[in-house]
Amino acid sequence: MDEPTRLRDGRYLVQGRLGEGAQGVTYDAVDVREGRPVAIKRFDVRGAQSWKDVELAERETRVLATLDHPLLPRYVEHFEEGGALYLVMEKVEGETLDLVRRREGALPEHEVRRF
Repeated sequence: MDEPTRLRDGRYLVQGRLGEGAQGVTYDAVDVREGRPVAIKRFDVRGAQSWKDVELAERETRVLATLDHPLLPRYVEHFEEGGALYLVMEKVEGETLDLVRRREGALPEHEVRRF
């Protein structure tokens, strides 16, 4: 699938990739209407191996929309475009857990519990 540059009728300007996983890709983007950074997760449902993949993507979206906690990204919206589902959330700045693990090695149990 081609990398998008703008989504949702130009509302979101995609600036690059933040990461990639089994369900899709997460993009670094800007909400040009609100002037704020966002993260946009694309679930590639067109090529999904089963309806279970689609159900998991929809469940993640519904769950995030109901959560309100200062340590979780805030849900902005979700939409379908070009055969993919997109989940837009607040972008949280900081290091990934993977980068911390690579730099410091295995984390002690008390640190893992803290996360």
